[in-house]
Amino acid sequence: MNLHYYLKLTAALYLLVCFCDLRWRKIPNNLLLALLLVQLIGVYFSNFFIGSSILILALGMLAYSVGICGAGDVKFCALAALSLPISSLSVALILTALMGGGLAVMFMLLGWLTRRRPNPVNYRQLPYGVAISLGFYITTYDHLMPVLAS
Repeated sequence: MNLHYYLKLTAALYLLVCFCDLRWRKIPNNLLLALLLVQLIGVYFSNFFIGSSILILALGMLAYSVGICGAGDVKFCALAALSLPISSLSVALILTALMGGGLAVMFMLLGWLTRRRPNPVNYRQLPYGVAISLGFYITTYDHLMPVLAS
């Protein structure tokens, strides 16, 4: 398996995460297990950054404990962080936050268009797996660009 297939497989799994999160507002553990296996395959192409994953998991558990995000989002974020060094985490998290803001605006506009009045966005109902997928995939792709170019 080469790096292109790894990135395509990762993208396919991220799209499945997006679909499940949009449809059911849950990220299935079976899908996360498949992503873990793909990340283990990715070790062949890049380093395995367990420190990044542990940091994201610790921050995510804190956010989950105060009700900011769901457990599936935390697990997904931690798995996505396995392919990124700690120095790239800030970029991934900023991109994820920007994507999440765009997602919130889209949901607010959708509520406005369907109800004819602005609707406050309930962040607990946002499928944040979509924002995580976009933010972390873009950052992972950018991190692996030098390997792709060679």
